[in-house]
Amino acid sequence: MVEKERAFGVMTFDVFISYPHQDKATADAACAKLESEGIRCWIASRDISPGTDWSEAIVNAIRLAKIMVLIFSGHANTSQQVKREVERAVNKGIPIIPMRIEDTIPSEALEYFISTPHWLDALTPPLEQHLDKLGASVKALLSAGDSKASQEDHARTDPREHAGPPGVTTAGGQNRQPASAARKTLVFLSEGGTCRDPMAKAIATKLFEDRSPTSNVVIHAVGHNPTHKSGASHAARTVIREMYGKDLLADHKPEPLTETLARQADLILVMDESLLERRKTRLPGWPFEDQGKVYTLKNLFKLKEDIDDPWPDGKDEATLSRYRKCAKKLQRILSGNFDQLIRHLEIVE
Repeated sequence: MVEKERAFGVMTFDVFISYPHQDKATADAACAKLESEGIRCWIASRDISPGTDWSEAIVNAIRLAKIMVLIFSGHANTSQQVKREVERAVNKGIPIIPMRIEDTIPSEALEYFISTPHWLDALTPPLEQHLDKLGASVKALLSAGDSKASQEDHARTDPREHAGPPGVTTAGGQNRQPASAARKTLVFLSEGGTCRDPMAKAIATKLFEDRSPTSNVVIHAVGHNPTHKSGASHAARTVIREMYGKDLLADHKPEPLTETLARQADLILVMDESLLERRKTRLPGWPFEDQGKVYTLKNLFKLKEDIDDPWPDGKDEATLSRYRKCAKKLQRILSGNFDQLIRHLEIVE
Protein backbone atom coordinates (compact mmCIF):
# COMPACT_ATOMS: atom_id res chain seq x y z
CA MET A 1 0.00 0.00 0.00
CA VAL A 2 2.82 2.41 0.88
CA GLU A 3 4.52 1.70 -2.46
CA LYS A 4 1.27 2.43 -4.30
CA GLU A 5 0.84 5.69 -2.43
CA ARG A 6 4.41 6.69 -3.24
CA ALA A 7 3.96 5.86 -6.89
CA PHE A 8 1.03 8.24 -7.27
CA GLY A 9 2.38 10.95 -4.96
CA VAL A 10 -0.46 10.79 -2.42
CA MET A 11 1.52 9.73 0.63
CA THR A 12 2.12 12.38 3.28
CA PHE A 13 5.50 14.09 3.02
CA ASP A 14 7.15 17.47 3.47
CA VAL A 15 9.84 17.86 0.82
CA PHE A 16 10.01 17.19 -2.92
CA ILE A 17 13.63 16.74 -4.04
CA SER A 18 14.32 17.94 -7.59
CA TYR A 19 17.58 16.93 -9.26
CA PRO A 20 19.08 15.85 -12.59
CA HIS A 21 19.90 12.16 -12.82
CA GLN A 22 23.64 12.95 -12.88
CA ASP A 23 23.34 14.28 -9.29
CA LYS A 24 21.42 11.30 -7.91
CA ALA A 25 24.09 10.54 -5.29
CA THR A 26 23.83 14.03 -3.80
CA ALA A 27 20.03 13.92 -3.93
CA ASP A 28 20.02 10.56 -2.14
CA ALA A 29 22.36 11.95 0.53
CA ALA A 30 20.11 14.98 1.04
CA CYS A 31 17.06 12.72 1.29
CA ALA A 32 18.76 10.44 3.82
CA LYS A 33 19.87 13.40 5.94
CA LEU A 34 16.45 15.05 6.00
CA GLU A 35 14.64 11.82 6.80
CA SER A 36 17.11 11.06 9.61
CA GLU A 37 15.83 14.29 11.18
CA GLY A 38 12.19 13.32 10.80
CA ILE A 39 11.54 15.32 7.62
CA ARG A 40 9.55 13.24 5.15
CA CYS A 41 10.79 13.37 1.56
CA TRP A 42 9.60 12.41 -1.90
CA ILE A 43 12.31 11.50 -4.41
CA ALA A 44 11.55 10.12 -7.84
CA SER A 45 14.23 7.42 -7.94
CA ARG A 46 12.67 5.75 -4.90
CA ASP A 47 9.04 6.78 -4.83
CA ILE A 48 7.91 6.10 -8.39
CA SER A 49 7.15 2.43 -8.81
CA PRO A 50 7.92 0.58 -12.07
CA GLY A 51 5.08 0.89 -14.57
CA THR A 52 3.75 4.12 -13.05
CA ASP A 53 3.21 7.14 -15.29
CA TRP A 54 6.28 9.25 -14.48
CA SER A 55 4.81 12.65 -15.36
CA GLU A 56 1.62 12.03 -13.38
CA ALA A 57 3.59 10.98 -10.32
CA ILE A 58 5.82 14.07 -10.51
CA VAL A 59 2.86 16.45 -10.90
CA ASN A 60 0.97 14.90 -7.99
CA ALA A 61 4.01 14.90 -5.73
CA ILE A 62 4.77 18.58 -6.36
CA ARG A 63 1.15 19.46 -5.70
CA LEU A 64 1.31 17.83 -2.27
CA ALA A 65 4.76 19.09 -1.25
CA LYS A 66 5.33 21.80 1.32
CA ILE A 67 8.88 22.62 0.17
CA MET A 68 11.02 21.83 -2.86
CA VAL A 69 14.75 21.19 -2.42
CA LEU A 70 16.60 21.73 -5.69
CA ILE A 71 20.01 20.13 -6.15
CA PHE A 72 21.48 22.84 -8.34
CA SER A 73 24.44 22.14 -10.65
CA GLY A 74 25.50 22.59 -14.25
CA HIS A 75 23.43 19.54 -15.12
CA ALA A 76 20.37 20.96 -13.35
CA ASN A 77 20.89 24.26 -15.16
CA THR A 78 20.33 22.60 -18.54
CA SER A 79 17.76 19.99 -17.51
CA GLN A 80 14.32 20.51 -19.05
CA GLN A 81 12.81 18.17 -16.48
CA VAL A 82 14.24 20.18 -13.58
CA LYS A 83 13.00 23.42 -15.18
CA ARG A 84 9.48 22.01 -15.49
CA GLU A 85 9.50 20.84 -11.87
CA VAL A 86 10.72 24.20 -10.59
CA GLU A 87 8.19 26.09 -12.72
CA ARG A 88 5.35 23.96 -11.39
CA ALA A 89 6.48 24.47 -7.79
CA VAL A 90 6.56 28.25 -8.26
CA ASN A 91 3.12 28.25 -9.84
CA LYS A 92 1.81 26.28 -6.86
CA GLY A 93 3.36 28.72 -4.38
CA ILE A 94 5.78 26.13 -2.97
CA PRO A 95 8.99 27.55 -1.43
CA ILE A 96 12.19 26.38 -3.12
CA ILE A 97 15.54 25.84 -1.42
CA PRO A 98 18.26 25.58 -4.08
CA MET A 99 21.41 23.82 -2.81
CA ARG A 100 24.23 24.77 -5.15
CA ILE A 101 26.84 22.00 -5.49
CA GLU A 102 28.71 23.58 -8.42
CA ASP A 103 29.76 27.19 -9.04
CA THR A 104 27.20 27.71 -11.79
CA ILE A 105 25.16 30.79 -12.62
CA PRO A 106 21.46 30.01 -13.19
CA SER A 107 20.34 30.12 -16.79
CA GLU A 108 17.77 32.70 -17.87
CA ALA A 109 15.13 29.97 -17.84
CA LEU A 110 15.77 29.16 -14.16
CA GLU A 111 16.82 32.56 -12.82
CA TYR A 112 13.26 33.91 -13.01
CA PHE A 113 12.03 31.15 -10.73
CA ILE A 114 14.81 30.74 -8.17
CA SER A 115 15.66 34.31 -7.22
CA THR A 116 15.05 33.30 -3.62
CA PRO A 117 16.50 34.16 -0.19
CA HIS A 118 16.89 30.45 0.61
CA TRP A 119 20.03 29.73 -1.46
CA LEU A 120 22.50 27.32 0.14
CA ASP A 121 26.02 27.02 -1.21
CA ALA A 122 27.52 23.54 -0.88
CA LEU A 123 30.63 24.07 -2.97
CA THR A 124 33.28 23.05 -0.46
CA PRO A 125 33.70 19.58 1.06
CA PRO A 126 32.61 17.85 3.13
CA LEU A 127 29.01 17.65 1.91
CA GLU A 128 27.76 16.66 5.37
CA GLN A 129 28.24 20.15 6.81
CA HIS A 130 26.04 21.60 4.10
CA LEU A 131 23.42 18.93 4.60
CA ASP A 132 23.24 20.00 8.26
CA LYS A 133 22.45 23.54 7.09
CA LEU A 134 19.90 22.19 4.62
CA GLY A 135 18.13 20.34 7.41
CA ALA A 136 18.04 23.48 9.55
CA SER A 137 16.67 25.58 6.67
CA VAL A 138 13.96 23.05 5.86
CA LYS A 139 12.92 22.81 9.51
CA ALA A 140 12.73 26.60 9.78
CA LEU A 141 10.52 26.87 6.69
CA LEU A 142 8.28 24.03 7.82
CA SER A 143 7.93 25.62 11.25
CA ALA A 144 7.08 29.00 9.73
CA GLY A 145 4.51 27.38 7.46
CA ASP A 146 2.88 25.48 10.32
CA SER A 147 2.75 28.65 12.42
CA LYS A 148 1.17 30.62 9.61
CA ALA A 149 -1.40 27.91 8.94
CA SER A 150 -2.29 27.82 12.64
CA GLN A 151 -2.74 31.60 12.74
CA GLU A 152 -4.94 31.54 9.64
CA ASP A 153 -7.08 28.76 11.13
CA HIS A 154 -7.45 30.79 14.33
CA ALA A 155 -8.37 33.89 12.34
CA ARG A 156 -11.14 31.98 10.58
CA THR A 157 -12.60 30.77 13.88
CA ASP A 158 -12.26 34.08 15.78
CA PRO A 159 -11.65 36.94 13.32
CA ARG A 160 -12.09 39.60 16.03
CA GLU A 161 -8.67 38.73 17.48
CA HIS A 162 -6.95 39.08 14.11
CA ALA A 163 -8.24 42.34 12.70
CA GLY A 164 -4.65 43.68 12.91
CA PRO A 165 -3.42 46.66 10.95
CA PRO A 166 -5.26 47.84 7.84
CA GLY A 167 -4.90 45.34 5.05
CA VAL A 168 -7.56 43.87 2.80
CA THR A 169 -11.20 44.49 3.64
CA THR A 170 -13.17 41.27 3.45
CA ALA A 171 -16.86 40.91 2.63
CA GLY A 172 -17.58 40.72 6.34
CA GLY A 173 -15.87 44.05 7.00
CA GLN A 174 -12.81 42.69 8.82
CA ASN A 175 -9.37 43.95 7.85
CA ARG A 176 -6.77 41.27 7.34
CA GLN A 177 -3.50 40.76 5.54
CA PRO A 178 -3.86 38.66 2.40
CA ALA A 179 -2.80 35.02 2.59
CA SER A 180 -0.03 33.96 0.23
CA ALA A 181 -1.20 32.70 -3.16
CA ALA A 182 0.44 30.83 -5.99
CA ARG A 183 1.90 33.27 -8.49
CA LYS A 184 0.20 33.45 -11.87
CA THR A 185 1.60 35.08 -15.00
CA LEU A 186 -0.69 36.90 -17.45
CA VAL A 187 0.74 38.20 -20.73
CA PHE A 188 -0.86 40.66 -23.15
CA LEU A 189 0.64 40.58 -26.66
CA SER A 190 0.26 43.25 -29.32
CA GLU A 191 2.31 44.40 -32.32
CA GLY A 192 4.72 46.92 -30.83
CA GLY A 193 4.05 46.77 -27.11
CA THR A 194 3.29 50.49 -26.80
CA CYS A 195 -0.48 50.90 -27.26
CA ARG A 196 -3.08 48.17 -26.72
CA ASP A 197 -1.22 45.82 -24.41
CA PRO A 198 0.14 48.42 -21.93
CA MET A 199 -3.38 49.85 -21.67
CA ALA A 200 -4.71 46.32 -21.11
CA LYS A 201 -2.03 45.73 -18.49
CA ALA A 202 -2.97 48.92 -16.60
CA ILE A 203 -6.69 48.09 -16.75
CA ALA A 204 -6.15 44.48 -15.65
CA THR A 205 -3.86 45.58 -12.83
CA LYS A 206 -6.55 47.89 -11.44
CA LEU A 207 -9.19 45.19 -11.79
CA PHE A 208 -7.12 42.70 -9.79
CA GLU A 209 -6.40 45.34 -7.14
CA ASP A 210 -10.09 46.18 -6.78
CA ARG A 211 -11.80 42.83 -7.28
CA SER A 212 -9.23 40.17 -6.37
CA PRO A 213 -6.74 41.89 -4.04
CA THR A 214 -5.24 38.69 -2.62
CA SER A 215 -4.33 37.34 -6.06
CA ASN A 216 -0.63 37.04 -6.84
CA VAL A 217 -0.67 37.90 -10.55
CA VAL A 218 2.30 39.19 -12.53
CA ILE A 219 1.13 40.99 -15.70
CA HIS A 220 3.36 41.56 -18.73
CA ALA A 221 2.68 43.76 -21.76
CA VAL A 222 4.88 42.56 -24.62
CA GLY A 223 5.29 43.26 -28.31
CA HIS A 224 5.61 40.98 -31.31
CA ASN A 225 8.04 43.50 -32.77
CA PRO A 226 8.88 46.04 -30.03
CA THR A 227 10.92 48.57 -32.01
CA HIS A 228 9.92 51.64 -29.99
CA LYS A 229 12.10 51.56 -26.87
CA SER A 230 10.98 54.85 -25.29
CA GLY A 231 7.94 53.41 -23.50
CA ALA A 232 4.19 53.48 -23.87
CA SER A 233 2.81 55.81 -26.49
CA HIS A 234 1.90 59.35 -25.44
CA ALA A 235 -1.76 58.77 -26.26
CA ALA A 236 -1.91 55.51 -24.27
CA ARG A 237 -0.38 57.21 -21.23
CA THR A 238 -2.76 60.17 -21.57
CA VAL A 239 -5.87 58.01 -21.79
CA ILE A 240 -4.90 55.78 -18.84
CA ARG A 241 -4.12 58.89 -16.78
CA GLU A 242 -7.58 60.24 -17.63
CA MET A 243 -9.20 56.95 -16.56
CA TYR A 244 -7.38 56.43 -13.25
CA GLY A 245 -6.05 59.85 -12.24
CA LYS A 246 -2.37 58.86 -12.42
CA ASP A 247 0.22 57.86 -14.98
CA LEU A 248 0.20 54.09 -14.54
CA LEU A 249 2.30 53.63 -17.68
CA ALA A 250 5.13 55.99 -16.77
CA ASP A 251 7.58 53.10 -16.25
CA HIS A 252 6.36 50.85 -19.05
CA LYS A 253 9.09 49.58 -21.38
CA PRO A 254 8.19 47.49 -24.42
CA GLU A 255 9.67 44.00 -24.18
CA PRO A 256 9.67 41.07 -26.59
CA LEU A 257 7.86 37.82 -25.95
CA THR A 258 10.73 35.43 -25.33
CA GLU A 259 10.39 31.67 -25.30
CA THR A 260 11.18 31.70 -21.58
CA LEU A 261 8.35 34.13 -20.77
CA ALA A 262 5.95 32.26 -23.07
CA ARG A 263 6.60 29.02 -21.21
CA GLN A 264 6.31 30.71 -17.80
CA ALA A 265 2.97 32.30 -18.68
CA ASP A 266 -0.29 30.82 -17.45
CA LEU A 267 -2.32 32.76 -20.02
CA ILE A 268 -1.30 34.72 -23.13
CA LEU A 269 -3.92 37.07 -24.58
CA VAL A 270 -3.24 38.24 -28.15
CA MET A 271 -4.90 41.38 -29.43
CA ASP A 272 -5.86 40.10 -32.89
CA GLU A 273 -5.99 36.94 -34.99
CA SER A 274 -3.58 38.15 -37.68
CA LEU A 275 -0.90 38.75 -35.05
CA LEU A 276 -1.48 35.30 -33.60
CA GLU A 277 -0.99 33.72 -37.03
CA ARG A 278 2.24 35.65 -37.64
CA ARG A 279 3.52 34.80 -34.18
CA LYS A 280 3.30 31.09 -34.92
CA THR A 281 6.23 31.43 -37.31
CA ARG A 282 8.45 33.26 -34.80
CA LEU A 283 8.63 31.04 -31.75
CA PRO A 284 9.40 27.28 -31.68
CA GLY A 285 6.53 25.35 -30.16
CA TRP A 286 4.11 28.25 -30.51
CA PRO A 287 1.26 28.48 -29.68
CA PHE A 288 1.47 25.73 -27.05
CA GLU A 289 -1.97 24.56 -28.09
CA ASP A 290 -1.76 21.46 -25.93
CA GLN A 291 -1.46 23.67 -22.85
CA GLY A 292 -4.53 25.76 -23.74
CA LYS A 293 -3.01 29.04 -22.70
CA VAL A 294 -2.82 31.15 -25.89
CA TYR A 295 -5.94 32.95 -27.10
CA THR A 296 -7.04 36.08 -28.84
CA LEU A 297 -9.33 38.15 -26.63
CA LYS A 298 -11.98 37.63 -29.29
CA ASN A 299 -11.81 33.84 -29.07
CA LEU A 300 -11.49 33.54 -25.29
CA PHE A 301 -14.31 35.91 -24.46
CA LYS A 302 -16.53 35.11 -27.50
CA LEU A 303 -16.36 38.63 -28.93
CA LYS A 304 -17.57 39.75 -32.34
CA GLU A 305 -14.30 41.40 -33.33
CA ASP A 306 -10.61 41.74 -32.48
CA ILE A 307 -9.05 44.69 -30.65
CA ASP A 308 -8.06 47.14 -33.38
CA ASP A 309 -4.70 48.90 -33.13
CA PRO A 310 -5.19 52.66 -32.46
CA TRP A 311 -1.67 53.45 -33.75
CA PRO A 312 -0.19 55.86 -34.84
CA ASP A 313 0.58 57.91 -31.78
CA GLY A 314 -0.14 61.61 -31.47
CA LYS A 315 -1.37 64.43 -29.26
CA ASP A 316 -4.27 65.64 -31.42
CA GLU A 317 -7.87 65.07 -30.41
CA ALA A 318 -8.57 62.59 -33.21
CA THR A 319 -5.73 60.33 -32.02
CA LEU A 320 -6.77 60.59 -28.39
CA SER A 321 -10.32 59.71 -29.40
CA ARG A 322 -9.12 56.49 -31.06
CA TYR A 323 -7.12 55.54 -27.97
CA ARG A 324 -10.03 56.33 -25.62
CA LYS A 325 -12.28 54.10 -27.69
CA CYS A 326 -9.73 51.27 -27.55
CA ALA A 327 -9.14 51.66 -23.79
CA LYS A 328 -12.87 51.74 -23.02
CA LYS A 329 -13.35 48.63 -25.11
CA LEU A 330 -10.57 46.83 -23.24
CA GLN A 331 -12.00 47.94 -19.91
CA ARG A 332 -15.48 46.73 -20.85
CA ILE A 333 -14.17 43.35 -22.04
CA LEU A 334 -11.84 42.67 -19.10
CA SER A 335 -14.29 43.92 -16.49
CA GLY A 336 -17.24 42.06 -17.97
CA ASN A 337 -15.27 38.82 -18.26
CA PHE A 338 -13.19 39.14 -15.08
CA ASP A 339 -14.68 36.03 -13.43
CA GLN A 340 -13.80 33.99 -16.51
CA LEU A 341 -10.28 35.43 -16.43
CA ILE A 342 -9.94 34.37 -12.79
CA ARG A 343 -11.10 30.86 -13.62
CA HIS A 344 -8.77 30.56 -16.58
CA LEU A 345 -5.80 31.56 -14.44
CA GLU A 346 -6.96 28.95 -11.88
CA ILE A 347 -6.94 31.52 -9.09
CA VAL A 348 -8.59 30.27 -5.91
CA GLU A 349 -10.25 33.07 -3.99
